[in-house]
This record gives sequence, C-alpha cells and structure tokens, in this order.
Amino acid sequence: MTTPIDSEAIEDSLSERFCAADHDIVLISNDRVSFDFYRRNIKVHSEGLLRAHLSDVESPGTACETLLVDETSKTLDLLLQFMSRQLPPSLCELPFADIAALAEAAEKYRVYAALPACRDFMWQTLPEHSLDVLTYAFKHRYRELADRAAPFTIKIPSEDIIKALPNIFTPLLLPWIRYRETWNAVFVDACGSFWGAMASEACDSCSKLYGASSVVLKMKGQPGLLQDLDLLCADLCTCPWTSTSARTAWVSDLKMKVDAIKNFSSLTEDSSWIQVLDSSSLDLSNAPHPAYDIILQSSDGVDFPFFRDNLAVHSEIFGGADAIGPATGTPNTLEIVPLGESSQTLKLLLQFMSIEPQPNLSLLPFPSLADLAEAVEKYEVYTALGPCKKQMQRFIPTYPLPILGFATRHGHTLLADEAATLLAGLPSVTIFQQLNSLPMNYALAWTSYRESWTSALATACRTLVESCSLECLDSECVVSVAGIIAAKLGGDVASLLDIDSICDFAIHWVGDTVQLGMRKKMSRHVEMGPCCSKCTIRVHKWRDQTKEMIQGIPKLSSYL
Repeated sequence: MTTPIDSEAIEDSLSERFCAADHDIVLISNDRVSFDFYRRNIKVHSEGLLRAHLSDVESPGTACETLLVDETSKTLDLLLQFMSRQLPPSLCELPFADIAALAEAAEKYRVYAALPACRDFMWQTLPEHSLDVLTYAFKHRYRELADRAAPFTIKIPSEDIIKALPNIFTPLLLPWIRYRETWNAVFVDACGSFWGAMASEACDSCSKLYGASSVVLKMKGQPGLLQDLDLLCADLCTCPWTSTSARTAWVSDLKMKVDAIKNFSSLTEDSSWIQVLDSSSLDLSNAPHPAYDIILQSSDGVDFPFFRDNLAVHSEIFGGADAIGPATGTPNTLEIVPLGESSQTLKLLLQFMSIEPQPNLSLLPFPSLADLAEAVEKYEVYTALGPCKKQMQRFIPTYPLPILGFATRHGHTLLADEAATLLAGLPSVTIFQQLNSLPMNYALAWTSYRESWTSALATACRTLVESCSLECLDSECVVSVAGIIAAKLGGDVASLLDIDSICDFAIHWVGDTVQLGMRKKMSRHVEMGPCCSKCTIRVHKWRDQTKEMIQGIPKLSSYL
C-alpha cells in the first residue's frame, strides 16, 4: 500500500543511498526513513508503486509528492536498488528473512527486475527454509520452485512440522498434506516389501539379515530418506554372499515408485501455476502505439516501437542524448534509430527494459545467448547482466573457450576462473587460437595458470609412485592399482578433474580381476572387497592429498 502524505508534517531520517538533490518524489518506509527518488524510475520499473499517482505531474517549484509505504527501510533500500541504473544488489550474504520481505514487496509492486534474483536466492538456500520457500512459490504460483522445494519439506522432523502448522499459509495446507501422505504411502509399502524380498538372503558370515536390518534402521521412520536411495542401500552391498537379484529387484521397484510420486504442483486442484515466459513472448514489433516515442530498428530491418524513458532509466548508453546513433524519419513520424543487433537479440534486450516478466534465457541456444550478452554489455543494461552471466555458467562445459573470451573482454573474473578450470586440459593449439582474441595480460595469466596445472599433474604422478606400491604386498592383489591410475592419468592435466572416478575404476578393476582368478581358491567365509584393504587405503590417501593440491591451484584471476 502507498499513501500520499504531507511531508512538511513529519521529520524522518534520510536514506544514505537515496538522497539525491534532484529527486522528484519521496518514499517513506514504515520505520520512518525517507528515500529521495525519481518518479520516472518508478514508472518504468513498477506496475503498482505509484498506483493512481502515475498521472500526477508536479509543477516546477512545488514540493515533491511524498508516499508512505508499508515496507521497512531495509526492504525499500533493496527494492529501489533494483529500480536504479546500477548493478543490482548482491543478495547472497543477506539473511533469508530480508530476501523473503524483498520478494514479497517485488511481487506486490510487480518490480520484475527483482523477482528472478529473489527466486534464485531461495532456490540456492534449499534445503534450508524449505517450507517457507514452498509457501512463497505456492502463494505466487511458481511451479518449478514449488516442485524443487516440496521434497525437502518431507525431510522436516515431525516435531518441527507440528510447530509450523499453525502458521502455515492456509491455502497451502491441504495440497501439502496430500503430498506428504503420498510419500508416507510409498514409505510404508517399501518397509513392508523389504523383509519379504530379503527373508531368504541370510549370510553365514554375517549376522542374519545384517544388510537388510541396516537399511531399515537407516530409514528411521522418515519417508524423506527415500530420496537418498543410493546412500540408503549402500549397506546392501557389504555382504558378498547374498545374491544381487533380491536387492536389485527391491531397489529397482522402489525407485520406480519414488519417481512416480507426482510433482507437488500436479497435486493441486488448479492450473494457475506460472510458467516461465518463453523468450518469444514479447512482441514489440507491431505498429507504433500513440504512447511510444521512439522506434529502434534491428539490423535485419524489424522496427521496435519503444519508450525513451525506459531506455534512459535502464541503460547507461541509451541514457545519453546522442549515444544511440543517428536517427532517421520526418517531423510527422517517430524517430527511427538503427541498431546493430538482430531482431531476436533486440526483442530480448527490450523485454529486460520493459515492465514485463524477464524472458527465460534457459531456452536460448548458446549463439543467441552470446549475442544477447554482448548487447547487454554494450548498452550496460544492468537488469540483464545477472541473468546472462548465470546462463553463461550453464554453457561452460560445452563452450568454455568462447565464454572465457566473453568473460575476459568484459572483466567478469569469477566467470573467467570457472571457465578456465575446464580449459586446463585442452590441447595447446586449441587454446592458442583463443588467446589471440584475449588481452595480453590474460594471455600471460593463462600461460602461468596452465603451468600450475602441469606442475600439479607432475606432483600427482610422483606422489602416486611414492605412496602406492607398484607391486602390491598382499598376495590377493596381483595387478598394480597405481599402474592403472598412472595409465588413466595419461599425462593429461584434464584427468585431474576426474580423479574420483579414476581411483574407483582402478580399485574395482583390480578387485574384479582378482576375484575372477581366485574365486575357486577362496572359502565362503573370506571377505572379498573391491581391492585389498591396504591398496584401497593407500589409493584413497593419495586421492585426498591430490584433490587438496588441486583445490590449492591459484585461480586464473590471481595471475592478472
């Protein structure tokens, strides 16, 4: 709620961040802090903050309009940062309660620039605050977030659920109870079927049904643990003498039942869930509306009628009077400004600069995303910087070289560091092709960075020989675990990124080979592991030391 008041009658403290002398509106929080701001920014970013006062225009020399809002000064400060021509605030270090309040304010006033950051924060906090996140997602109908949060609520202890129930969002209660009971039904069926499947699988060398008992004990009466089936059933493999058929059948059947549990959103009785907008949802290429005051023309000849205020508020470059290039047209037509971006890129860019939900960039192929990201950097559209970098991170495994180039050109060191890690093992000739397009300081930094990985590989190979015997001292291991690991490393620094699977492969390959050769010699009461215990211990120790060394390799940015 916003209420116009008489600013002369109240003395408030002034926000340190929003105190510009040329402001034309004052917002006062519920804890009596005033924020000097700009009407144009509010008009461009929010559907509801000004409400009926959108049409009010103060005459020069009169007092600024003053509005009293329901939010605290902390919430209002964060919200107005998203509505300013600056980088959005970082939410990662803030308490959950602060972000929850910001998210509700952004929903209330439809400040679309703030909503993705709030949802991303809540997604990343899971499994903490899972019931609060589910409540927010259900209340505002965000399907993906609700389906992500709901399974974590099944793991909440019953005593905590009992405490939370009186304060739960009332419309959420019945759908959530239905969802929880679905998990309970599968859990009860799993416990009941387990004993029947394992009853004939007693082991002479173990206490009766040890593996089966350990699984049931691990369940602890908590249906939510069914989400961790692989970990839950690990003890089923500790006894080598039980056949795999019964446990495999039980685990397979249970996984099917767990997978068949419907998503939380599908258990509700309505279909009003919000789908993330497709990137093609915004259509600005129609005939000019009387309210439009400029036309932006794409490189492929598509006209986009738009608003000068939106351009000025959202973009550092568009904000300059002459920054968007020479215009064409006549006095009787709207000004037409030709731009170098394609219609697809321009459509997405303008959606970030409109009072519209932000487009879903996860649907874009990488070339389209790269074009958009370059346009965002070119025009300094701050609301789009975060979403573009987030999607760039998603493409790092498949496009590390182009992303490294993008990150270094625009100074995104964290993104460059992440991409550089995957580039460590690429052939030098491939890297060299990309280095030509990088600034010289990055080329030099890359050379030092790659040498650090080469040094780490050499150290790993040396310590492997020192810590793992090339010929196992135990008679049952006739193949060298260390030799297999060395062969898998193969002098390729990229193999250091796969150290866990290499060690597991070597240990189990040796174990399988030994068991094939010695099965007839071993009695039923001899324990058979994947490899002899001494080799396994040595390999695990070397693996942990090597991983610690890899984690200590300086990041690419540290060499700049």
